Order: sequence, then C-alpha cells, then structure tokens
Amino acid sequence: MRSERKNSPPVEGCPKGGVVAPVEEASDLPTSRQENGVAKSSKRTLKNYNSLPYNPKLKERAKELRKAGNLSEVLLWQQLKNGQFKGFDFDRQKIIGNYIVDFYCTNNNVVIEIDGVSHDYKVAYDMERDAFLSGLGLTVIHIDDASVKQNLAGVMAMLSNHPALRAPLHRRGISQRKPVWLRKKINLAENREMEDLLKGLNLNTVCQQASCPNISECFSKKQATFLIMGKECTRKCTFCNISQEMPSPLDSGEPKRVAEAVIKLNLSHVVITSPTRDDLTDGGAAHFAITVDAIRSDSINTKIELLIPDFGGNIDSLKTVLSSQPDIIAHNIETVPRLYKIRNGADYKRSLDILRRSKTMAPEIPCKSGIMLGLGEKEDEIIDTIRDIAETGCDYLSIGQYLPPSKAHTPVMEFITPAKFAEFKGKAMTLGFEHVESAPYVRSSYHAKQYGKADN
Repeated sequence: MRSERKNSPPVEGCPKGGVVAPVEEASDLPTSRQENGVAKSSKRTLKNYNSLPYNPKLKERAKELRKAGNLSEVLLWQQLKNGQFKGFDFDRQKIIGNYIVDFYCTNNNVVIEIDGVSHDYKVAYDMERDAFLSGLGLTVIHIDDASVKQNLAGVMAMLSNHPALRAPLHRRGISQRKPVWLRKKINLAENREMEDLLKGLNLNTVCQQASCPNISECFSKKQATFLIMGKECTRKCTFCNISQEMPSPLDSGEPKRVAEAVIKLNLSHVVITSPTRDDLTDGGAAHFAITVDAIRSDSINTKIELLIPDFGGNIDSLKTVLSSQPDIIAHNIETVPRLYKIRNGADYKRSLDILRRSKTMAPEIPCKSGIMLGLGEKEDEIIDTIRDIAETGCDYLSIGQYLPPSKAHTPVMEFITPAKFAEFKGKAMTLGFEHVESAPYVRSSYHAKQYGKADN
C-alpha cells in the first residue's frame, strides 16, 4: 500500500507521512496515468462487480489475512472494537465485490484502509478498488501505517472527528423498542415443517432471507414467497436483509422444484420473487418465465404472482416476463423519492415506468406495488408517492411498517399507528386502486391471495 497520497491533508498530531483522504469520485480518477506518471489504472468498468473475474479462494484469503494481521491492523482493530467506537459495527478483512478491505463499518458504510509500502501495481489496484467502492456509495478513509504505529491516539482522534464516523447510524433513529402493536412473536416450532420441506427441495424463500416478521404465521399456513435465482443480490439496498455477496449461477432445475413445492403445499396462490440480478443479461427474466411454465404444467388452477426487480429498465426483459402470463405482476416502489438513496442502484422514475409499461403492454394482468413507512418520510410525500403509483394504472397497493432487520441497516425513524395506516388506505382507495392492504405488518406478499376480492 502507499505511504503517502498526493493532495491528502496530514492527520493532526501524526508524524510526517500520516494521511487520511476521502476516496475520490470514480469519475475524477485518471483513466490512463497518475499525476506522477508512475502507474496505469485499469480501464475496466467498475459499476457492477459481477463483471469482474471471480476468485473462488477470496474467502480463504480473507481468513488468512484476519489470522495473520500485521501490527497496525491489530492495534487499530482493538481500538475500533473496544475504544470510543464500541457502538459501531466493524468487520475486519471484509469482502466487498472482488476486493478485500481492511475494515468495514457496516452501519455507516465506511471503509478504512491502512496504507503501507507502495509499488506501481498496488497503486493501480487501490485506485480501481476505491473507484469501485465509491460507486457503491461508500466513504473510504486512508491511514498511513506509520501513523498507526507511532501515534495511535492521533489516528483515533482523527477518526472520531470524521463526519462519517461521528455516531453509529442506527443510533440516529428513534428508540428501537417496538410499540405494543408491533410485538408479533416468531414461533420456531411452527416453522420447522415448512423449513424441512424447503430444505429437501433446495429452495429459498424471501420469508427466511429477509427475516420477515410474518414468517411463523405464513409457514404455519403452508404459505411462502419463493426466492428464485439464488440468495445473493447485486444491489446494495441498506434496508434489505438479502445477502449482497457474489451471486450464484442460475439453477436450471429450480423451476421444476418450485412447481413440485406448489403441489406439495397445495397452493391456490403462489408468489415468486428474486433478488436483483444485474449480472445477467436479461436480469433473470427468462428464468421467471420458465418457472411460470413449470408451475402451469403441473398446477393449472394455481394463481401465480410475480414480484419482479426493475431489470435495469430493460423492456425486452419485461416483455419476456409478461409473455409468461402471470396472474399478477408486481414491482415495489418501496419509499418516497427523497429517500431513494436506501435503494442503491434503483431509480424512482424507472420503477414507476416498470409499472406503467406493464399495464400498457399487458392491460389484462393486474399490477401491484408496495411501499413501506417509517423511514422519515412526510405525509405529503406519502400521498404524492401513492398518487404517482396510481397514475401508472397500478391496480393493487400494499403499505406496511419498515422494520430494520438489524442495527446495521437503515434505522427506523417512526412507528406508524394502525389508525394512520387505515387513513392511508382510505386515501389510496380514493385515488383509484381496486384493492389496498395497509397495516403495520403488511408486506407485498402478505395475504397475497386476498387481493382482488370484493370485500376490500
């Protein structure tokens, strides 16, 4: 690693050479040579880490680095875990994409790199890594190896005053104690039979992967939302519990196993969803269609609901999914446009366009969307978002309370009362929706088969 960086201010109280520099924006990085002319940086596009070569031994290498950590890393790690940063959630030798970073603060999206001896290849590698991390919205702080060894107190003082590390983000929300209407219990015993069936068929559910609070209720009724195309997502949404590691290859046998599960569970309504797969040319659209065909061939009377990603705005992918003729097509808006930073890689207008085009291209297929509340949105923003969704021609809407899966996720800012949810339902119905589910525990696929019934 580098012993110093150009134009980087020295750390106050640290010896000469100790520096900290926020990562440059990817667009500002040189595309050919550094200013000093010593190292070329790669021209590879780093917007999507799945386009990079995958090293299957990356996890083993990270373990080795953790075990053999040098003196600077050990000293800083002890302070990060036990010093004034005790309330922060730090990982050491964390894999992010195809890179191993020294320290990663999971609840503040901050990376800390200790820079040591520099050489040409390492300079180019670090520039690529920094551009990649910047593209994910991460803040990268560089610290000189000598500074850690010679003036650890000065380094810690600098870090404690850094804008990105002044307080753990999860402490900036409201008290995490839930009100009485949000104290649903998860009964592991009720989950066991369903979990055994899913394990036997090698299938995933979003209920399990997203830590859904309704899991015991749904599993006890033999209901689940199947998560196809793996458990890993290529987006970095800060509210979601789906894994963000390297995605697995598609499993060609999965559609048939989903169809088998539908038969075994005797489902009259099944919901199929997936993580976002930006690494696939069609975003996984063909796999959705194949899964629908597999279910149709064995369970002709089962209603099929597809909860799809945005496919990066690829209209051909949307056509592929609609051509499979699902009974309901769904795509969640999730939150108000001002808070869309929690949906890293998504775009509010693009998501609205998915809904609008779905109704234009297949008007006979009911369209559904959902939003979550409690992220700090204002009431007028909520109404405007509901109106935007209604204007796409969307038929069904779900509104539920956001509950962070862990302290490392975006904090909850407000617990919405059941009465307020009922009020939003009434306003949504006046905007033209055929069916609205609005309550604290409502999720997109919760009570899915109730949508469209006359008793709304």
